[in-house]
Amino acid sequence: EEVAANGMAPADVIELTNNVERCEMQLLKLDDFVNLSYSAFVKILKKHDKHSSCPLLLAYCVKLQAQPFLQEKLTRVIMGLSNINAKLMGREVKTEAQFD
Repeated sequence: EEVAANGMAPADVIELTNNVERCEMQLLKLDDFVNLSYSAFVKILKKHDKHSSCPLLLAYCVKLQAQPFLQEKLTRVIMGLSNINAKLMGREVKTEAQFD
């Protein structure tokens, strides 16, 4: 059985690469969902505040911003997975600035 430079069989590298790509795609979808849901919630609260004498937007935004799913962006995790995938494929690893 052939062994790659990293000590893994090519079939194992392909399987691991596919798993990393799948995980990366799922995290991208989750990040998109979180951002879209946050935006929708803010729009709903803005509309509520426009038609109500009891504003809620500021209070809820402060509470939401304190939540881990908004504080800890998934971007760093996604970038890390992308770099793992690049290493597995023998490509150049990107720095944080190169992802922008």
